[in-house]
Amino acid sequence: MPFSTSRRPRPFRIVPLRVTAELREDHALIRRGLAELRRLADQVDAGMRFPADAVASVARFLREFAEHQHHRKEESLLLATLAAHGADDAAEGVGELLRDHEESRALFYTLILFWEPTQPLTAEESAAFVQVARTYADRLERHMEVEESRFFPLADRVIPGDEQVDLSARFQEIDAGRRTRSQWAELLAELREA
Repeated sequence: MPFSTSRRPRPFRIVPLRVTAELREDHALIRRGLAELRRLADQVDAGMRFPADAVASVARFLREFAEHQHHRKEESLLLATLAAHGADDAAEGVGELLRDHEESRALFYTLILFWEPTQPLTAEESAAFVQVARTYADRLERHMEVEESRFFPLADRVIPGDEQVDLSARFQEIDAGRRTRSQWAELLAELREA
């Protein structure tokens, strides 16, 4: 007796690969790091002792993950590919995003001055740390919102599937040999609990 069923087989749906999904995952983790940076800035602003070790850990995360991995994916791969596709509404915006990266990088380098202080911070230095940390976090947050609302949907529309696959493979090359998202998430969770 042949196999029969009263139910029709479900058609399967192919979900296209979107490299922007990987970048959104990066953004979620970066937001966790920025929340931790804000928390540390709030502590210093409230008069607590400067948490040098915690600031160094968050700065290391932001340097290694946000600046060296994530921004590299965007700058050298996604934005370049988007510009190459000549989307009229992308050309000017790509330049703006690259300038935003440069400005946030400059703020980050200022934040690095607080990485390993050799002596307790003065009141003025503490105030400067609070201001730089909050400004950096706010700027990066706004930047990610622009990417997610304007450029990621555009990339999803104009970058063909085969190029999305290639970009994903190149993202993995950038991530190779570095801490994974889950390893960074563990570090941020440990800081939060400390």
